[in-house]
Amino acid sequence: MISLGLVKGACLAILSGAWADASAGPPNRSAAKPIRLALRYDDCSALSPGDLEDRILAACARTGVPVTFGVIPDPAMGGSLGMPADRIARLTAAARSGVLEIALHGCTHRSRVPGSKSEFAGVAAEDQDSLIARGLELLKPLEPAPRTFIPPWNAYDGATMAALERHGVRTLSAIAGGPWRIGSRPANLAFLPSTCVVPEIRASVAEARRHGGGIIVPYFHPYDFKEMNPARGLFTFAEFESALEWIAAQPDIETGTLGAWRDLPEARPQIYSGYSRWHTLAPSGLERMLRPAYRVYPFAAFPVAGGSLWLRLAILGGYFAAALPVLVLLRYLSRFLSR
Repeated sequence: MISLGLVKGACLAILSGAWADASAGPPNRSAAKPIRLALRYDDCSALSPGDLEDRILAACARTGVPVTFGVIPDPAMGGSLGMPADRIARLTAAARSGVLEIALHGCTHRSRVPGSKSEFAGVAAEDQDSLIARGLELLKPLEPAPRTFIPPWNAYDGATMAALERHGVRTLSAIAGGPWRIGSRPANLAFLPSTCVVPEIRASVAEARRHGGGIIVPYFHPYDFKEMNPARGLFTFAEFESALEWIAAQPDIETGTLGAWRDLPEARPQIYSGYSRWHTLAPSGLERMLRPAYRVYPFAAFPVAGGSLWLRLAILGGYFAAALPVLVLLRYLSRFLSR
């Protein structure tokens, strides 16, 4: 049950920042290409559909829209990458050509926390360090070495970030709301969170244009293709190719991999903290409704006039709604005890 103290603290935080941007000021951008886009594909592994991934890479090469592949090093938990030599060669060639960035997507992508989906968050620091070290070692055949980390289920904590730093990983891509500090200092990592799914790309670009720029990170998985999973899929491969062609035709969109954008001012931990603070404050029941507010990084606002204010009011309303049963119960108890 939600506590009144939490409600009060959240309301004060929301009201105190109601008129402020979710970022620490407008970041520097290229005047010629104010919108930057990094395509992110998760769950590449020895068990994923290699034919589909070859088609993705071919479409990216043809349109000039590079992609970051989040690769699971040990999906079968057998202690090896498990990919045939010809597939490793194709991925390595794509990475060397600049159309592909290889990122570390966990180690086994299996939850290690009972009752939760987390391979890292909540796991002992030494175990997390071992998982990251083992994952990087298994991905050595895929050159160059990964410097971007995509946590499975977006679950990571301070121990994860510390381990990433120790092993030379420089970029972290999850969702809004994750931690950004290690102890008392900002993490020495670039933060480039996912912002939308493939069918939302055009709406996200329209929102970025309203903001005068920003970063868009569309993410997708094998099961998002209707050809792979008719029940769960969000788009066909033809629609995916059409999206890439549309992106390539936009003069104000600059495309790159996640690693290519890690030195941007927007990727600093403090900027990520400002962007994600409202997501952190949101009651879990509002998460789906609030999703459109995070389509452009580092701006948090609904894609409507006065979107920043509407976002804050939605979060505030969520806390009042969550607290209502508590208030009713307290009122009932007070009447009962006063008899």
